[in-house]
Amino acid sequence: MDELLLERIFEKVESIPPFPEIAQKALEILREEEVNFRALERIIKSDPGITANFLKLVNSPAFMLPQKVDSLLKAFMYLGVNQIKFILLASVAGNYFNRDLKGYGVSAQDIWIHSLTCGVLGEILGGLLNFSPEKIEALYIACLLHDIGKIVLDLYTNIEIEKLKKILSGTLLK
Repeated sequence: MDELLLERIFEKVESIPPFPEIAQKALEILREEEVNFRALERIIKSDPGITANFLKLVNSPAFMLPQKVDSLLKAFMYLGVNQIKFILLASVAGNYFNRDLKGYGVSAQDIWIHSLTCGVLGEILGGLLNFSPEKIEALYIACLLHDIGKIVLDLYTNIEIEKLKKILSGTLLK
């Protein structure tokens, strides 16, 4: 029975959606020496969810823009490449942390803020350690998504916490 539970958990891990291809293409454009903002806009606009999240974040008080932005191209004019990457990644990663993790006693907002904070701190540390821009970006993404496994495990924490503890302690002792 315990092995069956682990199999179910691993099956759920495989069902976590991959990082959106649109975001990957946008990041490729943002890595270019001369960023083509029209091409970037076309790619991001092809996903209404990412576009809506991007505009919601860019219009948040955190960015304190001089006026409300209603288009991606207009947002790009106010932002630097690193800020665009940050908002793009945040708008995509938010889809992974969109519900409370009841088994962990964490609200969706708390896990989201925690993830963003970890991403920013990873980016800062990468800069302090003189990492290349590519490594800083990878570090940001890794820190941003480091709790993604909790989404799957949360499905089982309330129901099977005692069984899970026994399985893990048995596995760790072997």
